[in-house]
Amino acid sequence: MVKLDLRDVLQRLRSRYSLNLDSYVAPRALRRGANPFEVLVGIVLSQNTSDRNAIKAFENLRSALGGKITPESVDRASLEGIARAIKVAGQQRRRAMVLKELARVFLERPQLLRELEGLGTEDARAKLLELPGVGPKTADVFLLMYLRRRTFPIDTHISRIARRLGLGSSYEEIRRRVLELGKELSVDELIELHLLLIQHGREVCRPREPRCSECVLRDLCRYYREQG
Repeated sequence: MVKLDLRDVLQRLRSRYSLNLDSYVAPRALRRGANPFEVLVGIVLSQNTSDRNAIKAFENLRSALGGKITPESVDRASLEGIARAIKVAGQQRRRAMVLKELARVFLERPQLLRELEGLGTEDARAKLLELPGVGPKTADVFLLMYLRRRTFPIDTHISRIARRLGLGSSYEEIRRRVLELGKELSVDELIELHLLLIQHGREVCRPREPRCSECVLRDLCRYYREQG
């Protein structure tokens, strides 16, 4: 198994990209003072769609609910109204149903956030995974960016890059390896690495015709060596 210096990887990515936090739904929501439920809603809206569409859906929903997304405002709103507001993100009816279910859970368990804050990272992750519409990536984004816990979300781009670098193949294997190799990185650095890897996957390490000649990680990359 490859052993990478993730601080070196981070520095290389920093040299290649300028990070715009407002182009990612969760960091953008946090920078604008979103409440924890809003942050979780934003992450759910980002599933299987672009951040641009997720941000539009999030802002549309916020406007439709009077300027703030809360369990109460989502519970009061009609399913059709929510679906209409978030249509730009796609799968709007399914997403609307998930948001209604999430709102009911938060209304029934008003101390849920405090419970999560009091648990260790893996126990809090397990609790999040019990929530409607919350899978591993959604749970890890919320843990890392809102609760500021040491975890690492693996999206499609990061999974592809990790496989090419030889860091594993499954979600949990890649997450574990990144945390092992990045144990010296701060939470802020893990967030930065997560976002920069996504940008790298979008612009250079693409699924088809990756731009290996432009890649700042190519000397570390098993995929590049095998292609050569």
